[in-house]
Amino acid sequence: MNNVTGAEMAQYKGFAPGLDPADAEAMADEVGARFTAAREAIAKFIFGQKTVVDQVLITLLAGGNGLLIGVPGLAKTRLVDTLGTVLALGVARLFQANFVRLDTYEPAAFAGGGLLVLLSCLVASYLPSRRAGKADPMEALRAE
Repeated sequence: MNNVTGAEMAQYKGFAPGLDPADAEAMADEVGARFTAAREAIAKFIFGQKTVVDQVLITLLAGGNGLLIGVPGLAKTRLVDTLGTVLALGVARLFQANFVRLDTYEPAAFAGGGLLVLLSCLVASYLPSRRAGKADPMEALRAE
């Protein structure tokens, strides 16, 4: 991180009212450390794609959307899969530290999460299909 003085940080204080420049610097250092940890975790599975990994992480950090384009065999799917696993483990650690006292790698927690996703998918597909089943086909065709 660049060496930024407190006076230089103070000019940005208006962007986050009430945030002390020292706190902002500590938060930036923490984000940088987590970024580096995520990059190192992904690098264990994705080789030779450091720039792409950095760009994907920066896109996620900025809250944006991204489109991975490339020839087959460049581990695009593997990158997204690994990224999801790394971020899911990070969220699990966050829950472990703050909310629920669970082991991060507890199989019941992962199974419970999977069942929750499955249940939400079933509900999300059942409700529209139920509504579509009640619709009169002739009315639907006339409406188009």
